[in-house]
Amino acid sequence: DRSRRTRAGRTPCGGGILAVSMVTSVRAGNFVWLRRQPLAVLGIVLLASFILAGLFAPWVAPDNPASIHLTHRLESPSHAHLAGTDELGRDTLSRLVWGARLSLTISVSVVAISLVLGISIGGLAGYW
Repeated sequence: DRSRRTRAGRTPCGGGILAVSMVTSVRAGNFVWLRRQPLAVLGIVLLASFILAGLFAPWVAPDNPASIHLTHRLESPSHAHLAGTDELGRDTLSRLVWGARLSLTISVSVVAISLVLGISIGGLAGYW
C-alpha cells in the first residue's frame, strides 16, 4: 500500500529488509565519487605525496638543501640533480622536499593552536 510509505520508501513500522539493503548500498557507494571526480583524485595523490615527502625528507632528499656549490650554478635537471640547481648551486629537489617538511610543521602547529583556542573560547562563550 503506497499511502502507508514514507518519503524514504520505508513503512512507518520500520521495514527491516529495506533498511538493511539501504545500508549496504551506502557502504558500497562511499567511493563512487572518486570515479566521477578525477581532479579530486589527483589532488589527493599530490597531497599524499607532499605529506610523505615532508615526513621522510631526511631519507628522500638527495643532497643537503643548504650546501652551496657555485660550480653547479643554474644547472638543468640531470642524474646528479633531478630538479636542477638554483643560482647558488643548491639542489632544487632537496630544497623542495625540506620546504615541504617545514610547511607541514607550520601548518600542523597553526591548526593545533587554532583548535585549542577555538575550543577554549567557544567553551567559555557557551558557558556564559
